[in-house]
Amino acid sequence: MLKTFSRAYGPGSDRELVLVVEVSKEAAQELEESAAWYEKEDPGLGARLVDAFAHAVRLLEEPNPPLTPVAGKAGRR
Repeated sequence: MLKTFSRAYGPGSDRELVLVVEVSKEAAQELEESAAWYEKEDPGLGARLVDAFAHAVRLLEEPNPPLTPVAGKAGRR
């Protein structure tokens, strides 16, 4: 997965910040293997893992990505 996008620095700015999110082949393979294992353990859980990963990547696309844990079950201790 290679994801590229750009963000302007501010209104009328001619400078652009380009952020590239790159997932290595090994990491993508590990995600697929982990999702398959979780799916066998509990149907639907593997898909939730992949969705959570995709959500984390989308958070990086936000103009001001959160620097603290996102509220929800994963953020609870």
